[in-house]
Amino acid sequence: MIRQANKGDLQAVIRLLKLALDDIIYHLSGTKDELQTDNKLQELFLSKQSRISYKNITIFEENGVVAGIMVSYDGSKLNWLDEHFKGIFERECFDDEYYIDAIAVDENFRNKGIATKLINQTKFLAKMANQAKISLIVDINKPKNVALYEKLGFKTDQILKIYNHEYKHMIKDTLMRNFEVNGINCVNCANSIKNALSDEFGEIVVDLEKNPRVVSLNIDDKDLQKFTDELDDLGFKLIREI
Repeated sequence: MIRQANKGDLQAVIRLLKLALDDIIYHLSGTKDELQTDNKLQELFLSKQSRISYKNITIFEENGVVAGIMVSYDGSKLNWLDEHFKGIFERECFDDEYYIDAIAVDENFRNKGIATKLINQTKFLAKMANQAKISLIVDINKPKNVALYEKLGFKTDQILKIYNHEYKHMIKDTLMRNFEVNGINCVNCANSIKNALSDEFGEIVVDLEKNPRVVSLNIDDKDLQKFTDELDDLGFKLIREI
């Protein structure tokens, strides 16, 4: 079950936040003292106005256990969120995006797709915030994490230096839906899809660097079956939405 956090989730969330934020938690608290650090994280969580407020945390719950968490918020609200905690955070996102700040999954619930399910929830959260794209940052030294987010449709647009470390800033357009498609083997295949279907379905982007190839377009559910059928007529098979 996916739900918003509440104050009663304090201890479970703090434990997972410490996994997600790693050494950044000591930057936030200004000390290496574990008790003081925990107190600062609790203060931030219980506040209605902070980046890691319970109001900005989505929980994946399984059998009554908090199995995973995601911190996310509207980038345009960043200054407001930091108002009472100036000087402890660095800017990680921009005004025109919905930002995934942190994700953590309990070690006992990993390899079950929980992180992906939480990330997929941001499609709805971003729309509620009237943001057209979702963003996150990834340590440049963690290529497996980068590959995971690329598989989910994120693309690197720039490198940011945050807390004296370099991160890839990755974005995903929420208006574009991304589908894995079989049978696209070359540029000519991609062009045949665009030439045949763009007039009817609008801009179509084909990512030939991914395997299976990814086709992106802005499409409503009511038109999806028709798009799938016309792809099939061209000799290409839509596998799934990502």
